[in-house]
Amino acid sequence: TVEWYFDSPSYEGIHSEDAPGVVNASISELHEHDGVRFTRWTETDSLPTSGNYFLANDVVWNNGPWTITGELNLCLCGHTVKFDQCDYFPYTNIFANRGATVNLYGDGGGTLNADSDIMLSVKSGGTLNAYDLCFDSFGSGIEVAGGVFNMNGGSVINTGASNAVSVKSGTFNMNGGVIRNNNY
Repeated sequence: TVEWYFDSPSYEGIHSEDAPGVVNASISELHEHDGVRFTRWTETDSLPTSGNYFLANDVVWNNGPWTITGELNLCLCGHTVKFDQCDYFPYTNIFANRGATVNLYGDGGGTLNADSDIMLSVKSGGTLNAYDLCFDSFGSGIEVAGGVFNMNGGSVINTGASNAVSVKSGTFNMNGGVIRNNNY
């Protein structure tokens, strides 16, 4: 008999063939997307910059910009990452720089929340893929500055200071999802 214990309601459908012989497995040992296994991230004031992780808690980030230069797969598992940059306003919170490949998964309502000029900037040579993720920003939402931003489901909401998605150069692909409650 294989028993499964999950500590997150957002994970769906583990079957015994996914992890033969595993008994009393936690989601940290079994969470995956696109065949990639994820490790639990338990910090509440920092974020990974590379690797394969899923959030076990909400995160409040106030460490300056979150700059990603390598490969990162991060599942929010329905949690919120709040970029609390009050001391840095105006500010860009997330950079996907040259050489970065970032896959962000919402899984049950994951949200990136900020109140700065630009929430996310995808630079030349960088790629960001978002899956069912909510970008909730008081300032601008997403800036594509030479890179590629693929939005698969999810939403860009509540931007107030500028554009919801600004493409200076590069590519923005939207496959489902919504852009709403934006002032510009």
